[in-house]
Amino acid sequence: MYSIVATQPGDISVLQKKEFEISEILPNQVLIKNHSIGVNFIDIYFRKGLYPWPQENNLVLGSEGAGIIEAVGSDVVNYVLVIVLLTLRPIMLMPHTEF
Repeated sequence: MYSIVATQPGDISVLQKKEFEISEILPNQVLIKNHSIGVNFIDIYFRKGLYPWPQENNLVLGSEGAGIIEAVGSDVVNYVLVIVLLTLRPIMLMPHTEF
């Protein structure tokens, strides 16, 4: 898997493709294989450093996405399994990636 991350606040030169593995998900998590990710103004503001970063480096950009559920944690209940799931990230949560 990979994500496009901003390594530090700055212009587009701070964007890098980072490879990583997810060995397991936590009991309260859902893993989504994104097929489409939206980057909007809040992501640009974060990248430029106009808003405080919620982490020190490697900030994953993308505030919304659409994909399919790949895995569901053991504590996740009351969800509806659908082929396509739209995700909207609260401003301070980060986990959007692409396979």
